[in-house]
Amino acid sequence: MRDFFRIWLTGYVNPAKLIAGLAGKPARHWDLYAQTLRTLMDSLLLYLPLFLMGRTPPMPSNLPFIATDT
Repeated sequence: MRDFFRIWLTGYVNPAKLIAGLAGKPARHWDLYAQTLRTLMDSLLLYLPLFLMGRTPPMPSNLPFIATDT
């Protein structure tokens, strides 16, 4: 998992190195890591600020501790 984060951060600086770094990696595990990271980042960066301001977001959050129904 440490390699995943290193390669993921490399993608922001040099996308070509990201593609080269993905060669030969276990696709199923890395896909799970990527989807989990995206869900977490979406929920924390999009829904948490709206929740803290008391506003209702346009779609429900994927994290159960962020209430988005009111």
